[in-house]
Amino acid sequence: MRSEAEYHELANSGQETLQTPSDVTYEKGSGTRQACLIGLGFSILVGITFFVLGCVVPHKFNGEDDAIAFSPVVLELLTLGIDFAVLIITEINGYIHSLSLRWALSREGRLDFNSSLRLLTVSQKTPANGLLANIAYFITLSFSYGASSVIVVRNTYVIQAEDLGSSAEEWKKHSHDANFSRVGPLSLGIAILVQCALSIWCLQSQTFASWDSSPLTTLAATRSRSDSLLTQPEISESRSSPTNGRRSPYASRPRIRLVLVLVTIVFLAFVVWTALLIPYGIRNQPNGNWAFFPTSTNGNEVDDPNTMTIFLKFFKVHNEVYENRHGGLGPDYVSEANLFGILLLYVVLQSFITIGLHSAELQILMLRDESLWQKSASGYMSRSFSSVTAPLQSPPNAALLLFKPILHWLFAVSLSVDYAQGMAMRAPQTAYLTAAWAVFVLFTYGLSFYRPNGALPQTYGRLDTMRDKELERLDSGPT
Repeated sequence: MRSEAEYHELANSGQETLQTPSDVTYEKGSGTRQACLIGLGFSILVGITFFVLGCVVPHKFNGEDDAIAFSPVVLELLTLGIDFAVLIITEINGYIHSLSLRWALSREGRLDFNSSLRLLTVSQKTPANGLLANIAYFITLSFSYGASSVIVVRNTYVIQAEDLGSSAEEWKKHSHDANFSRVGPLSLGIAILVQCALSIWCLQSQTFASWDSSPLTTLAATRSRSDSLLTQPEISESRSSPTNGRRSPYASRPRIRLVLVLVTIVFLAFVVWTALLIPYGIRNQPNGNWAFFPTSTNGNEVDDPNTMTIFLKFFKVHNEVYENRHGGLGPDYVSEANLFGILLLYVVLQSFITIGLHSAELQILMLRDESLWQKSASGYMSRSFSSVTAPLQSPPNAALLLFKPILHWLFAVSLSVDYAQGMAMRAPQTAYLTAAWAVFVLFTYGLSFYRPNGALPQTYGRLDTMRDKELERLDSGPT
């Protein structure tokens, strides 16, 4: 029979050979730590920048602001670019948050799997990963994507007030004019800074045994501290695994059911929204187009060939400044205060997208952990593995990184704002959002029932199973 020191050697493939449990060494992830701290500093600077921009932007809307002319494509892609910037910042902070949860659960003896849903898993003894902190983090995440949708706001007020909309040429020229709001940058800056503060709280609340995301590193780290840090079988979240046959993530972890329920509920909500919106849009604008990038519409002409749009005007208020300057009534407009109300509505609605996208991380992380575990079958664990680049090297993980900003952006295109006309619900873009979410649902279901092959018994990052299987493998070898 081989000693446990040999087990540690396998568990830390590509690292130093271990002799006794008290001398266990493992990858501390110093490079990942440095990258995360640099990323955190970058996030703080971005948050401060957006906050300052929100404070100094020269925008006191009175209906005569100088609007910036955009093309339809550039106007929409600008928001998509901001969403990708938000993705980078939230992923940096999210990694720190997930590491904090991992080692908090380890100290509590509740660390079952290497990967968990960080916003839906609560630490009992570490407030930085407690219920209130998770709620706060989720709100900042929803606010980040919601605020990015109202940083650049369409502004057709002048052509509405001067009745230039009756001229097709003038409308085509100015219908994509826009202004930078104050509410958007201010809210995004605050959301990012609060998120960074939560990350700093996580860093201050405990010492991370390792910054590495590999399940082999986590296994070695927990074994070096105490066997009791691993979850006992009777309180394990996972189902018992048979000795033969390949199992999917769905068959290995009950929480996958919750993930599938969440993404399906969001899909059904989008289907209902689309089913209600399209008939209404067709009835009001039968000649409206279905272009992917929406064209603006004045909302007054039945035969308007532009994107089918339904306006929600209850966020508009009377423009007293315009009336005082011109001595006559001007069109109502969306004030900055009411724009914040629209942002709150965005946050509530986008929170469903946020939780759906977040929950799908579980299958992806389980499959990634399983892949690293199977690579250890030949005693091979690449020295080039990096927790920083690992998400980009995993096709499912990379796909999810694309789904996040694109789905949030499609929602913003489907439900946009015009200073002159209020909220605009676009029927075609709502249908495209629903179709994109359907693709995401199929993606999530496919990963949930996928059965990866490998020489080793499946563990999906379950630490005590990895330990037992390694010891069994060592025991069956030559003495």
